[in-house]
Amino acid sequence: MKKYTVTTKMSLASGHIELTEDQASVRTKCLEPLKEVPGVYNIIGSIEFKVGEVIGLRPAASDRYIETHTELVKTDVPEMAKEAVEKVVAKAASAAKTKAKTTRKKNVVK
Repeated sequence: MKKYTVTTKMSLASGHIELTEDQASVRTKCLEPLKEVPGVYNIIGSIEFKVGEVIGLRPAASDRYIETHTELVKTDVPEMAKEAVEKVVAKAASAAKTKAKTTRKKNVVK
């Protein structure tokens, strides 16, 4: 999940959300904790967030709210940097595999 700062009042009625313990404690009747992921909750009733609150959403869910009525601003720069590094590492690994296959083919042909 990615962290976002709420920039306009917003409501959510379903899905999964990452919250701090303090945020979850005032919304206990509307949230069900996911046992397998600490700090992540299943929304079982409508919940609202004030401007300035930081929440965690899956990227697909955040896109839906950006397009409708709520602008969310990415705030988790370390997470974004981690994702960028993972993409570079994956690209390098893919290039290494391609080079290894090409090298094997050249050795077989000779």
